Amino acid sequence: MTIAQALKRVSEILATRADLVSKNLITPEAEQIVQAAIVAAGGSDVSRSDLYLDAHRFLTADAQRVCEQYATRRAAGELLQYVTGWQVFLDHAYQVGPGVLVPRPETEVLVALASENLDKKFSSTTESHADELFGLEVGLGSGAISIELLSRFSGLKMLATEVSERAASWAGKNAEKILGPGAQRLKTVRTSASQVIPALFTEKKADFLISNPPYLLSHEAEFEVSQHEPSEALFAPKGDPLFFYREIAVHSRECLKPGGVVFLEVPFERVIEIDALFVNQGWITEIFQDLTGRDRVMLAHKESPHG
Repeated sequence: MTIAQALKRVSEILATRADLVSKNLITPEAEQIVQAAIVAAGGSDVSRSDLYLDAHRFLTADAQRVCEQYATRRAAGELLQYVTGWQVFLDHAYQVGPGVLVPRPETEVLVALASENLDKKFSSTTESHADELFGLEVGLGSGAISIELLSRFSGLKMLATEVSERAASWAGKNAEKILGPGAQRLKTVRTSASQVIPALFTEKKADFLISNPPYLLSHEAEFEVSQHEPSEALFAPKGDPLFFYREIAVHSRECLKPGGVVFLEVPFERVIEIDALFVNQGWITEIFQDLTGRDRVMLAHKESPHG
């Protein structure tokens, strides 16, 4: 079986899923499955363009078998990222699977904005200060947010909370794979949802806090997502979509240094309510949009960024 034949066979299997057909996802998902199968069967990593430039190359028997397995699992409804075992997020590919939230493209806006803000804030500081940059994350998940920041700021150390043992395990694997020895700069604290902020109180105050907290109600998630991804990473506790935002607005000030900043991903449907939570607690806020023009990220400063 050649790569071209494998793409055709995988596409035929995926086409049994009406939703994939209606969303025009057959070709891109078939490409990802064949790529992942080649790697899983012991082959070298291949790009999308490689699939077509080398379309007449014959696959090993193992790669053919994995293609069939992956396509069948996806056609049965399993998340594509759980099938392939990874999800690209900004500069790296993250290992994912059952028990951890798949990193979303919209969260890339949160990390990019935080990186830009931190770069500006500390570019004019002394090198010794920059070397002591310390950040907090509420809800580590796969580790994508903290790991991307750690990969961009060599002097940064992060302390992150996580309620799920399985998610923390995935984050640990990703930190070791992506950061190598730098994985030591990420410390994870296991905690309950009600104790996420107290768990961040250490002798050392932080320069910033960042989070993409659970903010959905049970009826708001897509069926496929709600069936496979961990509920604790999707749904806010106690049916309160503002739960974590309120905790951060009310209690996180004492975790931060003077001039500290909070970076949050926010649901555009509730941005007005979330903004009011912070403003009423004396924060100064800024709202930024994602690539679709929707409100997606909020910055909250303990004091004016200009004064």
